[in-house]
Amino acid sequence: MRTLYDFDGTLIQTIKGDAATYKAALETVELTKLGKQVAATGKPIVIATARPVFFKAEIEACCKRHGIDAKVLPLGSMFGHMREDGKRGPRKLSTPSRKLEIAVRLNAVIVDDEEANLIALGDRGIDAKAA
Repeated sequence: MRTLYDFDGTLIQTIKGDAATYKAALETVELTKLGKQVAATGKPIVIATARPVFFKAEIEACCKRHGIDAKVLPLGSMFGHMREDGKRGPRKLSTPSRKLEIAVRLNAVIVDDEEANLIALGDRGIDAKAA
């Protein structure tokens, strides 16, 4: 199986705020311990982020500045045609469901720091804190 990586909180420190704040913070954000380890390998990686395509170029540029050769899958803009049951009927896929969908389609595991994502991923999830 191939390995995909979450971005926020997994490879970089978590960023809070609106879109403009997020994009600006990507200019100076620090890598996590795992992010530094990934950068040190020099190997290309695939990032499965909950962010939409609006952030793809900035995320790729941030990775490049830190020495990470990354392809970004913006899950926030993927699987828009798919639905799952919500409290009031069908709704767009949640982030954990989107992460599971991409993991199954690509026969991959995802390294992630969010408990909800790890629960949804089951044996396809790797806790970033333990990686």
